[in-house]
Amino acid sequence: MRYLVKSGQGEDEERQLVLCIWPEPYCFDKTPEEKKEYFRFPFSEDGLKQAEDTLNRIYSEKDTLWEEKNGISTLTL
Repeated sequence: MRYLVKSGQGEDEERQLVLCIWPEPYCFDKTPEEKKEYFRFPFSEDGLKQAEDTLNRIYSEKDTLWEEKNGISTLTL
């Protein structure tokens, strides 16, 4: 599983955290858009925690899609 967390803007111009998750092996730019999943969260400590929880939940739900590396199965930001 590969992921990207960045600052973005919502429809109301409010700052948000944007999380994108996609399967390996390709980088963000080389992965087809249809294989990417996007999530938006408030730009806050709570939003960062929500992004972390979402990463861990998606990893667990779709574990057959991700290659396990070094026995790591959860992510802590």
